[in-house]
Amino acid sequence: MKKIFDVFFRTIDDYTLDKRGDIGLFTREATMYAIVDFLQMAGDCLQSEREDKGGIYEVITAVLIRRCICVILKQLVEKIDRVRLVAGAVL
Repeated sequence: MKKIFDVFFRTIDDYTLDKRGDIGLFTREATMYAIVDFLQMAGDCLQSEREDKGGIYEVITAVLIRRCICVILKQLVEKIDRVRLVAGAVL
């Protein structure tokens, strides 16, 4: 699971540009949705009666959640309205 969050934190900083402009915004938007969806699924697993087989307790820590919120807050102050709307929606 740590590798998944490593990918999230790499892709949330994708500012790839080409002749069409900032095409990295598509990756950043998808990553914000993915972070929230993944944390919700992990939370559901933690709340269930099942034992922690996947090591979720070891990965989903307060530090990780704070980092997720921080990277989304960073997107909330970006110049592109579309990115700010997604960041506001997922928070």
